[in-house]
Amino acid sequence: MATAGPISAMHRFCRLPTPSYEKIYADANNILDDIISQCHAYRRPNQQDISLEEMVSFLSHGCKTLQNASILLKSKFAQVVNIYLPLMKSTIDENCVNQLVTFLCQSLTSVKSSLVSEFMKALALTLTGTGALLNEDSIIQLLGEEGVIWMYLAQSDWILSSYSIQCLGNICLRSQRVGVMAKENIQLCYSKLLDKLRMFVFEDTNELEHYKLINVTLKAIQKILSGITMHDNIIEPEFAVLLLKIFLIYGLPGYQSIVNRLKLGLPSRKSDDLDTMEKIYPTKKKEKSAMTKKVNAKKGRKKKKRNLNNSIQEAYDSVNEAESSGYGFVNNWRQIQSPSSSESEFSDSESSQSEQLNSITSKIRYNCALTLQEILRCCDRRSRFACWLAVIPDTLTPDEPSLLYSFLKETTTKMQSTLLLTIMELIDGSRGFLDSVITQQNIASSVMKADRPFTPYSVRIVNSLHLLHDEIISFIESCKSELLKEKVIKCLTLLMLNTPYKKLQKDYLSNILRLVIPSLHSTEATLCQSVITCIAASISIQPDNMHVYQIISSAELPKDIKSTTKKKENALATPKTQEAGEAWLIKHCLQILSLASKDGVFELRLVSEYIQLLTVLLRCHPQLMSDEHIDKLIHFCTNVFMFSTDVSISFHAIKLLEELSKHYNSNDQRALNPEKGLHFWRKMISGAIPQYLNSEPIKPVKGQAAVCDWLSNIGSHIFEKLKTPEQIFVKTVLIGMTENEEPLISAAAVRAIGVTIDYDSIIDDVWFVVDATRSILKQLNNASLSVRLKAAWSLANLCDFIAKHGFLANEYPETLILDLLRDSTKAACGNEKVSPNGVRAIGNLLKAFDERLFGKAKFEEGVKESICAIIKNIKTGQMKTRWNACYACRYIFENVDCPIGTADWTDELFTALLQALGECKNFKVRISAAIALSSLNERSKYGNKLTFNKVWMETLKALEKSEELTDFTEFKHKENLQEQTTVLLLHLISMATSEDVQLMQEMTKEHQDILLVNCRKCLTRIEVCQQLDEPTTTAPLAGASADAYVGYPVKNEISEEEKQKLLLIKKHMENAKINLCNAKNIDKQKTFIDVLTTAICLKR
Repeated sequence: MATAGPISAMHRFCRLPTPSYEKIYADANNILDDIISQCHAYRRPNQQDISLEEMVSFLSHGCKTLQNASILLKSKFAQVVNIYLPLMKSTIDENCVNQLVTFLCQSLTSVKSSLVSEFMKALALTLTGTGALLNEDSIIQLLGEEGVIWMYLAQSDWILSSYSIQCLGNICLRSQRVGVMAKENIQLCYSKLLDKLRMFVFEDTNELEHYKLINVTLKAIQKILSGITMHDNIIEPEFAVLLLKIFLIYGLPGYQSIVNRLKLGLPSRKSDDLDTMEKIYPTKKKEKSAMTKKVNAKKGRKKKKRNLNNSIQEAYDSVNEAESSGYGFVNNWRQIQSPSSSESEFSDSESSQSEQLNSITSKIRYNCALTLQEILRCCDRRSRFACWLAVIPDTLTPDEPSLLYSFLKETTTKMQSTLLLTIMELIDGSRGFLDSVITQQNIASSVMKADRPFTPYSVRIVNSLHLLHDEIISFIESCKSELLKEKVIKCLTLLMLNTPYKKLQKDYLSNILRLVIPSLHSTEATLCQSVITCIAASISIQPDNMHVYQIISSAELPKDIKSTTKKKENALATPKTQEAGEAWLIKHCLQILSLASKDGVFELRLVSEYIQLLTVLLRCHPQLMSDEHIDKLIHFCTNVFMFSTDVSISFHAIKLLEELSKHYNSNDQRALNPEKGLHFWRKMISGAIPQYLNSEPIKPVKGQAAVCDWLSNIGSHIFEKLKTPEQIFVKTVLIGMTENEEPLISAAAVRAIGVTIDYDSIIDDVWFVVDATRSILKQLNNASLSVRLKAAWSLANLCDFIAKHGFLANEYPETLILDLLRDSTKAACGNEKVSPNGVRAIGNLLKAFDERLFGKAKFEEGVKESICAIIKNIKTGQMKTRWNACYACRYIFENVDCPIGTADWTDELFTALLQALGECKNFKVRISAAIALSSLNERSKYGNKLTFNKVWMETLKALEKSEELTDFTEFKHKENLQEQTTVLLLHLISMATSEDVQLMQEMTKEHQDILLVNCRKCLTRIEVCQQLDEPTTTAPLAGASADAYVGYPVKNEISEEEKQKLLLIKKHMENAKINLCNAKNIDKQKTFIDVLTTAICLKR
């Protein structure tokens, strides 16, 4: 056997006794020489002939046996470590790792300079992906204040410094097997590497070793970033981006002068970050272990999975990069050798030196782009968007490096692709940020002067967005490489999906469409796929864009489609129905699908993309689809693509049919051809759907879930026209699929039941409602959160249906009602995503309870628990949950049989609502609380006089606090909040007893002014409404202040909903006035009552 020599030598070495003495060391020396020479002869040992257990045993035994050996013998063992560790990768155990680290660190403290590199290389290999396995002593030896890594990090020898930098990157590398090391240690390594990188900027040298170290440092930072997420909060993104973008121009013409200028303005590290870093050197005083094996949470938005094994392999390879000939290393597992001029990778000629410099600086730029991409991935959105202008500036200049400038200047496809991916990392998820910024810019441009002394931040962001669009569009026009064009179009599509074009006030979509359509016929499948996606995006983003509509609806491809001339921008209009000929785009898509259905000559991914494009066209412009087109689509989908072996094609064919169902459900289609949708569904229920669900082999999970979503779009008007067997089929399929073990299927099925339960024809089917209830409750206890989320939504819909149709009074079993109440309470107290629908279900269910159910002992405890769940969510839930909880109270209070006012939980519930009304930061929650409190129509429901007056006083305070605005985003809800709070106060006055009024008068003096102001505002709104009903009236009516009209511009018309709201306010005012007039009989002073009565006096 070829490798019998090394294996035999390993076995002999493992038999050496410990503790050792001179004779043992001599034997060990001979054995190690044999291993090194034999591995050199065979180039490298065969991994298949050496078990990992034998390697681990050999390394562990060597650390013990050679502990007190000479430094030369230790260096030979380090050479063997360097041979075997790349074969073992990260499979060594915790004990072996710590033994190696201790052995190497002790050796490095007494090693001669000529042998240091062998030990440092072995240390870098040992630490690759094993940081989480290191014990406290090992961490201190490496990263303590006098740690070995810091000792050699500042060495003038570039090779030793390079190995130290690699150690910092490798120790933080995440391993799929053991996870990642403790956050504070990662932060220490990252901070040190950032400092090292900053030092390189200030070093005035052109030596190649200097550039090599920069490249190694960038790679080490990438390794650290690959193992962390935004939740770790250690990136320092603003400083890191400003620092890193300097390296984007390395090697470009005139870069040295630009770097010299930029480094003068480079900010220092934040003092807080420096203080934190200095405090995290690991010491023995720590009570907790310095390691953790816990894997950080995955990112919420969609990312490609990282191949950790590849990262580990790259780390091993990078350690060996320093062995390239010319720096004294040979690539055959051998020790360091003295380089000669003939062996060196550098030539004495200037041309060779120039080529070396160009090569290393291009690598720096490439790794800098990769590092920036990782930083943008790891930082939170706020920090990422704070770096927007540093990455995508508002003006392009060679004096200010940026990703966009580098992308336009680079000439290699690899570098341009990397820069594009980094730009896309910034753009992804930026729609909310850009929408907010453009809104601010539009406001600023309307109120600020043109000669302002500075350019607002929002204006700069908008300018950068225009610049990015213009440069990418220009680049696509001139790009000759189809491979690069495909990537640029992907970037452009992502930019389109995140840009609010309606607010941007510039029509890029039509220009983009004209630009990409010529590539639709490309022979390169990936480019064609990107173009189809881009076309679909341009249609769906702004369906009412007339320019886009004109392009896609033409009978033939517009003659000027390749023209880059910008058209005049005019107002967007709603497209009209196409009359002359069929649209070229629909014709083209149908031709492709027809060819693909016959001989399958087209790539499957293109077929899937064309189906998706037709789905978008059907959703946004159904008027372009003739009956003939729709019949062809149904034929292709139900007879060919729905049953395709390709999961993507089958899934999107079903989604196209689902979109067609929505089309038949639309009001326009029902008016034009009411029987068309019914015919379609009868055909599907009797053919395609049962064939798909019963076909062999079993269809993919994704496809079955899509069928459930499809069935949920039948619509009430079509469902009630289906024959009884057809209705039974739909119900049976959905009920049955909720039992599926696959969470995706059961979630889709239970959601479909939640939609179907609200159909009018279901009212008479008590047993289906009972079966649906049992299915929903069962899935509410599913282990999958996604299933519980859909089940809770369906549960809320079910309870709404029950309340709406009085179902509890029919044949609904009381045991099931009790289960409903208990499971709704459980959902309300569960996951924060489930709880909003849980409290919504409680509100709807208790609204349906009658006096009989409230009076039964077995429901008393359940009602109390459900009310307690609502109270808890009002106080501590997420904002969406708190809003739903307050709204649920409104439903409960509307039930005249509810024992509110007499139950022992009354005071606690009022306290929670009043707390939300007065203190919640979210004004919509406050409004919901005010509406709930004003839903009680009887004085007795507010409890005794102390509780009633507590409600009155806290509401007054809440009205006062509504003037305090801490979050400007809530300003738009301020007026509504004050109006609803005032309505609540008027409602309380209208029901107050004479005794209540006396207490109210004593407590209202402090807040009297704010109450009167808001009463007058309400009165003014009512009188404005009256003016609109009486056009001849031109002056304000009696009782309304002229100043009160400020902020209430008179409109030409008022919605019916607004009229009803004002009529309700008027009713409250009239009742309050009557009640106050009656109270005069017992109030001797009458001051407060007279003032308030005057304020709410209405003209008869």
